[in-house]
Amino acid sequence: MASAHRRTSARLMILLLPLGGHALSPPVRPRAATIRMDATPPCLFSQLADPPPPEALALLERRGIAAPTPIQALSYERLVAGEHLLLHAETGSGKTLAMLLPLLRRTAACGGAKLLVLSPTRELAAQLADEAAYLLRGGALGPPSVALLAAGVPADVEKLCGARLVVATPPELCALLADGTPTEAASGSRRLADGLAAGVRALVLDEVDALVPGLKEFRGKRHFKWMDKGMHPAEGVVKMLMRRSTHSDIQVVAASATLDRSTRRKVEKLLRASPVLRAAGRDSFSVASTLTTAGGARTEDMPTERVTLVPEGIAHFLCPLSIDTTTDGTAAAVAALDKIHRAREGEDDGASLVFVSSRSTYLGGAHAIASALRGKGLEAAALSDALWPGSTRAVKRQPRAKQRQERFPPRPLGGGALLPGPTASAQVQQSMQSPAAADESVMERRQSLNAQMRGSPSKLVVADAAATRGLHLDAVTRVYILGLPANADSYLHLCGRTGRWPRTSRAEVVTLATSGELRTLKGWASGWGVSLEAL
Repeated sequence: MASAHRRTSARLMILLLPLGGHALSPPVRPRAATIRMDATPPCLFSQLADPPPPEALALLERRGIAAPTPIQALSYERLVAGEHLLLHAETGSGKTLAMLLPLLRRTAACGGAKLLVLSPTRELAAQLADEAAYLLRGGALGPPSVALLAAGVPADVEKLCGARLVVATPPELCALLADGTPTEAASGSRRLADGLAAGVRALVLDEVDALVPGLKEFRGKRHFKWMDKGMHPAEGVVKMLMRRSTHSDIQVVAASATLDRSTRRKVEKLLRASPVLRAAGRDSFSVASTLTTAGGARTEDMPTERVTLVPEGIAHFLCPLSIDTTTDGTAAAVAALDKIHRAREGEDDGASLVFVSSRSTYLGGAHAIASALRGKGLEAAALSDALWPGSTRAVKRQPRAKQRQERFPPRPLGGGALLPGPTASAQVQQSMQSPAAADESVMERRQSLNAQMRGSPSKLVVADAAATRGLHLDAVTRVYILGLPANADSYLHLCGRTGRWPRTSRAEVVTLATSGELRTLKGWASGWGVSLEAL
């Protein structure tokens, strides 16, 4: 790794907001600190202040986890104490556990308090729900009840109302909460909104820069009146929760590996607070002294610059494709991938992921790529088929009652009576249900996929690049990227699907794209100090 990156990862920047006010209370000037780091984490989970209960520690040890990663150790005691934090650490550094473990520990002491987790994709939502359900086994951290609301998962209002932890994608949650028609579903939506407002004591915004993009206005259907100014669905959920909450101390935790100034400012404006904790080094740990406080903080110590956290220990390779981009290049791309993959078989015992960029329009989608790979004799499957067999994407939502009634007019019943048409949210859920959803939960299917990848190193799982934020699949040692990712941040997130903590084998990323696209990628990499090798 180049020296420029080592300088970036040699510093930890912290901004802390003292607990004691509502997240929408007047701004409190935070304390700023710059902390130097050494290389050795000094503790185990059991040695932290207010550690997880023994049953939870046993669950972690069952997965080979005894010592916290840097971001986990830095954030645990602060989150257990109730502080608001924005976690900024590289991909694969353990941010999910860094958020869930202390928040479950804290809310367990609040007597039935809810934890609401928002995710930008259904794939990540299923993963978060699976991780939370594992931590809640045995009841040491509270009742083992987790509810998932996402595209492809039928909404169960009763389960959502009674669950200890709710994981949701914002558009689906908005559609459910915004249902205002006088139907049984609407009554359930109001009950859900009241339950969230009364029970939620902690809110998690995972991949916050995808949930609340700094420079982009939301141009989809509005579900709440305060979304009319371009707010995204996640912002609408946060506003609803803060406006209706009966608690003055809802704890807010957000995380991402890619944060820029505009996203950070948008989050700070949304929460009226400015908490940031950044752990840039995978093998680094904060043990040194605090250099300054808010009254005398130097400008260079404040996290106003854009810090790119490049995953460490990953080899980056390039493979140019000779493709006419005005035609379908799927066959040529798959042929090149097949040649590279077969040449690398046997080098390690890990599985591989294939990501298809939507920016490269000369390529087919994930299903077409997976089918072409199977035609080459490779064991390949589309991620969406593995998690949601037979599922389709949600129909466009109609946020207002009048629009819903226009789209779904009353249906005739016997005797001339009219049955009100389904609400938009109900229509969404009906359109997304599949027979498999009733037989096996998405969390169980995810566990099954992980088991297959551990047991079949030659397996290729193919996914659209846009659906992979925060995704963790076991035993992945190689990532193939077909086409140019949407932007530099997207490339970093795709790379981060391998080389994850704890890294036990070689990790590499191979990008197959046209010469022009590879020139763009080289320009991104030069700014990170990362070397790209040609195959």
